[in-house]
Amino acid sequence: MPAEACFSAGAAPRDLIRDADVIVRVRAVDTSTDQAMSPLDRPVTTVRFLILEQLKGEERLFDLAVRGAGRSTCFADTYQRGGEYLMFLKLLDRRSDSNRHGR
Repeated sequence: MPAEACFSAGAAPRDLIRDADVIVRVRAVDTSTDQAMSPLDRPVTTVRFLILEQLKGEERLFDLAVRGAGRSTCFADTYQRGGEYLMFLKLLDRRSDSNRHGR
């Protein structure tokens, strides 16, 4: 299931926990960088994570990757290989459904 893991500036911890569909503890295991498509683009970095523990959510995630480039709010190139992170994720399908129903 697609999920989004992006930086949320100024969010209180209780809000992050409440608003997340899934919370996972992960380890960065692999990175790859795609070349820019044009001289005006930046290369796109993708980081793959091993899910060590799922702390919240009905949906079971087995694979997680974060891509980031340019002015994206996801800074994939800041994750350190071997580093462990706590991620608060919004499932994209649920967010789309909620937006349709005015929530």
